[in-house]
Amino acid sequence: MNAWVTLTNRCNSRCLFCYELDANGERATPWEAGEDDLSAQIRDAVARAATGVVLTGGEPTLSPLLGRAMAAARAVPSGAISLSHARSAR
Repeated sequence: MNAWVTLTNRCNSRCLFCYELDANGERATPWEAGEDDLSAQIRDAVARAATGVVLTGGEPTLSPLLGRAMAAARAVPSGAISLSHARSAR
């Protein structure tokens, strides 16, 4: 079971299917995970015996915490995968 960790809702794309856009196609109020929130999400993933962490957003590569999130996700067996513009990277 993977745990999904949201780093930000910011994105530099405007995909029509995006759930971060409102009914008018406008971006929601920008949100960034803080270090405490990131730590809590990773601790929760470990406590639930997650086998991996999916880093998502918005666009997770826009988050200043991406590197820390990737490092923290090493606490779970499969580490982290980042979903970025419909592509994935380990």
